[in-house]
Amino acid sequence: MRTVICSLLAAVLVVGFGWADEPAKPAQKDAPPANLKSLTEEFQQALSKLQKEFQAAQEIEAKTKIRDQAIEMLGKFANRAIDYAEKNPKSEDAPQALIMSLQWARDEATRDRAVLVLIKDHAESKAIGQICTMLAELPNPVVEKLLRTVMEKNPDRNAQGLATLALATHLQSRAEDARGAEAEKLTKEAEKVLEVALAKYADVKTADGTVGEEAKAALSLAVGREVPDIVGADSEDKEFKLSDYRGKVVMLDFWASWCGPCMAMVPHNRELVTKMKGRPFALIGVNADQDKDAFKKAESDKKMNYRSFYDGDGKIVGAWRIKAFPTMLLIDHKGVMRQKIVGGGPANMKALDEAIEKLVAEAEADAKK
Repeated sequence: MRTVICSLLAAVLVVGFGWADEPAKPAQKDAPPANLKSLTEEFQQALSKLQKEFQAAQEIEAKTKIRDQAIEMLGKFANRAIDYAEKNPKSEDAPQALIMSLQWARDEATRDRAVLVLIKDHAESKAIGQICTMLAELPNPVVEKLLRTVMEKNPDRNAQGLATLALATHLQSRAEDARGAEAEKLTKEAEKVLEVALAKYADVKTADGTVGEEAKAALSLAVGREVPDIVGADSEDKEFKLSDYRGKVVMLDFWASWCGPCMAMVPHNRELVTKMKGRPFALIGVNADQDKDAFKKAESDKKMNYRSFYDGDGKIVGAWRIKAFPTMLLIDHKGVMRQKIVGGGPANMKALDEAIEKLVAEAEADAKK
């Protein structure tokens, strides 16, 4: 849940599907709109009205109240969009209405309802492939049902290929949020699906290339596989490589100075580097600031005692398929990815410390052989 309220859009309309859920009030039942255009116009008018009220409000309590009204409004419009899609299943804009409902929805029940309508009315549509791609990282398990249904029932090979790649992404995303045996199960299933995507749909076009190219990249970054190298430069323009640290356990930390949880982890990271001095361990950052001065200032102000690759153009972040900050990857002394942890907080820092200690002990044991 976001605690800083600087604008209504920042507080409520976060772009994408990775929103935190809000307590959902029962949506008011309205008649389905005559068409999607009229619903969109009505939504924009309602949002504009609340935006003006939000900007005019002086007290945090008033802003919070308006924010709550906006959340309730989003739920109402999400359900109206689904109503429209259900009433007009053959309409060309019915799938778009369902995508809009997923963007507006603030609770799992509404998202699940939208996905179930996609399964019922649009699983065999040629256009469903792109929708599968958009929904891949939505954590709701019902998304898996949609993707598998498209894979099995859609007659279009391109749609099947995109759904297969999306399923792998979906399973990997859920694995990142899981722990222990569940995470391992989801990770292995994702790898099997990627192998299918590579074997059957390698030539299918995606927004960023082909299914084959994306499947290969995802497999190269899977837990249990040897990671690709990184060649770059630090804040002082001194070049170095990730492979320079082969023989050591590496915690690869993707961060940015504008990321609050990233900055909150710095004291822990400094202490970890100090504690592990003399042992086969290295903490390496990948900084995603577009402004290099902001990167250098953060290093100085926070007294970081470890190097970071500067990734102002986002090439490393993109190649390593990083979706959120901070993301920490644990790479063993043989260069094999062993664990991926997304997000800061005490629980994740504790998990990092325990995993690092185990991996470093393995490296030390191997060194004695």
